[in-house]
Amino acid sequence: MSTHDAIVLGASLDGLAFAIRLADAGRDVVIIEPGELAGGVAAGESFHAGYRTGGTAFDTSCVRPEVLSGLGVLGDGPAQVQLRDQAPSMLVLEDDGPGLWLHGDATRTAEALAERSPVDAEGLVAFDAWLSRVGKPLAAVMNRTAPDVRQTPSVGTALQLLWTALSIRRLGGHDMLELMRALPMALRDMLDDHLVDPRLKAGLAGPALFGTWGGPWSPGTATPYILRHALRTPGIAGGAAALAEALVARAEAVGAQLKRNAPVEHIVIEDGAATGVALADGQTLQAPLVAVGGDPKAALLDWIAPRDLPVRVTEQIRVLRQRGIVAVLDLALNGRLELADHPGARIQRLQVADSIEALERAFDPVKYRQVADAPHLWVDVPTVEDPSLAPDGCDVVSVLIRGVPADPADGWSDETRAALQERTVATLAEHAPALPEQIVGARLRTPADLAEQLGLGGGHLQQAELAFDQLLSFRPAPTCAGPTTPIGGVVLCSAASHPGGHTGGTAGWLQAVAWLKA
Repeated sequence: MSTHDAIVLGASLDGLAFAIRLADAGRDVVIIEPGELAGGVAAGESFHAGYRTGGTAFDTSCVRPEVLSGLGVLGDGPAQVQLRDQAPSMLVLEDDGPGLWLHGDATRTAEALAERSPVDAEGLVAFDAWLSRVGKPLAAVMNRTAPDVRQTPSVGTALQLLWTALSIRRLGGHDMLELMRALPMALRDMLDDHLVDPRLKAGLAGPALFGTWGGPWSPGTATPYILRHALRTPGIAGGAAALAEALVARAEAVGAQLKRNAPVEHIVIEDGAATGVALADGQTLQAPLVAVGGDPKAALLDWIAPRDLPVRVTEQIRVLRQRGIVAVLDLALNGRLELADHPGARIQRLQVADSIEALERAFDPVKYRQVADAPHLWVDVPTVEDPSLAPDGCDVVSVLIRGVPADPADGWSDETRAALQERTVATLAEHAPALPEQIVGARLRTPADLAEQLGLGGGHLQQAELAFDQLLSFRPAPTCAGPTTPIGGVVLCSAASHPGGHTGGTAGWLQAVAWLKA
């Protein structure tokens, strides 16, 4: 039996961030990872001989530079990462044309739009400027620990809330009222207020929907879009896998011990407080602090006996929504991915869904536990940025397939999996005709597979849906949002905690900083 200051359950980006901050403060920390991979959904892995992915969830556009600096991984050292000079451009594919380029900079996108939609060229710049103004106070909220709503606010918390309110008020009457009006809106309605071109609206909306359970017509879907814009950065050079590798290296450098292939049996609770963790192999680790960097439902409802969990906590965690609707298809090609309308071009990001209606149709069947006939595809070709992921002259293509329920009404079978893979490849082949013959290896993972293999609650890539009632102090639950919970020594610090899983370790960092101050 070994004794430590803290045990972190799950080597996700947030679990690693929590462990790094505590170890950097002199604590003896051990990280327990049930599987082999460290880095959670960001980890790159081999899926075919000679081919590696750039991470299951490849987008790093909302990582927080200040958090990475605090963790000691932002820089030009051998085990550090750097921000890209600019975000990868994305091509929105269309059936009857060459598609529409969306760049990380609104001005560049507007220039590309000028000939085809001059009205949108002007409207996009104005819309982007408004989002940037209203995003500043929202980003400040997302970069701080969520207020504890269980008790009377401390002086510090009260001042933070007051500062946030004043920041929003200082936007001016028009911007403030427009923000208040926009937050509960359907994303389609907000975009319709500012833009016309269907491809432009689809390209802007698509990436923001991957953390939600809804389509662009669903109320409240404007909020994830606004928050995503507020937090946007160019992303990490080398992608998500590079960030995962840097955090693993940093955790080990500051003395955190990483135990892989160590499934948890239960959290040991004595007199209402955690005292350690029992592993499936019979080992017991002792520590007065157990931080959960993975699925909070598994930790609180499966790893803690019902008698040790207050009823109010049980009920709040039980209703946490984690409905994953995204499957992942990784393809190994024996050549370069080439689009018929863009011969020779090296394109890293693609979207298949060229209208708001197409995005909505991808979600509609999910409500009835059916797989979409025409799912929304978000494609990353990580070998454009990192050729070492595949043999010379070859590509890795990773596809996020939105419109796939974790538990379809007819269940999963070899036939239904094969049908989804064939449908996805056929859709891409409409724009890249040589693709089917280039495939030498493929791996499809449904949300159910992601839940089993990566420990994702409900198969959700961000451990919990982004929705109004699952943000800030309500993420994942009012009793468990802060650096303490009703179970002494248990802290939730995964992507299911504030500010969400799209921020690359920020949740773990904020919880660790707050716990050290508590």
